[in-house]
Amino acid sequence: MTIHGVYQDRIAQDLELAKTLRTDHMSRFSVVPKTVMINQWPDDLEWVIVDTTYPAQIGRRLELLLARRDMVIDRLPGPDVRAAESELRDMVVDFVLHTYPQYFQRDANLILSPLTGLAIDVGPGGADPLVATALLASEDMLLLLPQTCGADDDAVYLLQAGALLFPNDWSLRSHFNQPEPDMLDSAALERWQAARLKSLKAARMGKSPHQIHDGHVAHYMQHFATRVDMFFCANGTGPAYLAAQLGHATDRGAVFAQRCAARRTACIDAAELGAIRLSALRT
Repeated sequence: MTIHGVYQDRIAQDLELAKTLRTDHMSRFSVVPKTVMINQWPDDLEWVIVDTTYPAQIGRRLELLLARRDMVIDRLPGPDVRAAESELRDMVVDFVLHTYPQYFQRDANLILSPLTGLAIDVGPGGADPLVATALLASEDMLLLLPQTCGADDDAVYLLQAGALLFPNDWSLRSHFNQPEPDMLDSAALERWQAARLKSLKAARMGKSPHQIHDGHVAHYMQHFATRVDMFFCANGTGPAYLAAQLGHATDRGAVFAQRCAARRTACIDAAELGAIRLSALRT
């Protein structure tokens, strides 16, 4: 099985080079304050992180894309969405090439990394922009784009595309496919309807930040929902933002649980119970 525009035979993986990666992945982030939900990032922010966890994370992301791409990459239709995806991919490409020149090389439209042994075609006919982004950055990337609605043409920002590979309890889109039980079996029908509703509620594609959090994050809804919506509308399109989010570890937590700070008095041990997902939100 292969992915269009992604090659595993163009550059060898360099295990010795990987030994030069930074090793402070468990200590360089402070605990995220409960009252800070989203921040516009400064120009010098290291928003794509390449450290000792990077090769294993990208390897796992490649496995997910090969096996379950439709579950982790999704988008709404439209030229604006595709243009935003390409812009995001180009941002990631530029950042890794300039920030980590020892780990990434460019050969025409190919971005090659000896850390992972992957060569990714970022040209017009190359890899899907979100696939390219997901295999160059270990952070999940989500795109919020404005859509006008209402009599006053007010803008509301909706999640319209994303690469969501980090272990989580929500999805971009519902993939509920259980067959409907016999209408005469009321207990089975009730369980089916509850499972279907849960799947639809967990799907976030096409929803605003308010809709995404409603019924899921009470603290956000009580204190931040309205202000975040106003924040996006006031800033307009273009700025990029960073969201840090606690997530539950799974059986693959050892790969992904690298973002939790070492201040154990205020943060659960990431290797056991949790991790921090860094999501780039491009508006």
